[in-house]
Amino acid sequence: MPADRFYTSAPLFPGVTVHLCQEETLHMLRVMRKKPDDLIEIFNGQGSLFQARLLKEGSLWVDKCLKKESSRPSITIAQALIAPSKLDWLTEKCAELGAAALWLFPADYSEKKNASPLLLARLQKIAISAAKQSGRLFLMEIRFMPPLQDWPPEDNLFFGSTASEAPKKPPTSFIFTVGPERGFSPSELNIFPKAHGISLGPYTLRTETTALVLLSRYA
Repeated sequence: MPADRFYTSAPLFPGVTVHLCQEETLHMLRVMRKKPDDLIEIFNGQGSLFQARLLKEGSLWVDKCLKKESSRPSITIAQALIAPSKLDWLTEKCAELGAAALWLFPADYSEKKNASPLLLARLQKIAISAAKQSGRLFLMEIRFMPPLQDWPPEDNLFFGSTASEAPKKPPTSFIFTVGPERGFSPSELNIFPKAHGISLGPYTLRTETTALVLLSRYA
């Protein structure tokens, strides 16, 4: 884990002065014990890593760009709402493995039907921490979506399939949809054309495992 790397939502470019949020500032000053004139790494989830110098009042003066990631991730994981403990773990691993976005939606068989602002804020913190730990420079977007039946038609909407005729390789950019613990309902399954199944092997995977297998192969 890059020990001297911190996150800010502010725009970054050489010569600008920025402030971290209170949580990141406390971590920088009290946990990492950074002092004025120390150099740290800073990123805002837009694909670039910058070097910054700590000023006396706790703000950061951005010195230069250290590197850029060549391309933005292109796979969106659309995950039906599942148990919070599983969702925390799934969010962390999707961010580490390079998902562009994590869309949460209430499936017909989901036990939970909504995502509170507090839940989304917690998951966003988990995604930031995972980006810092893994060294990724693009931050995974987290969004709450309506039920699948209310989505506009999507040509790039795919799902995991155990059918032998399912394609082995998806397109470059797509949305991969995962059902809840009890799976998709018949009405939800009718949304997906059979040609949009992606083979992840002959076995049925747990809901919190499916997206990670997909990302490990294609992200």
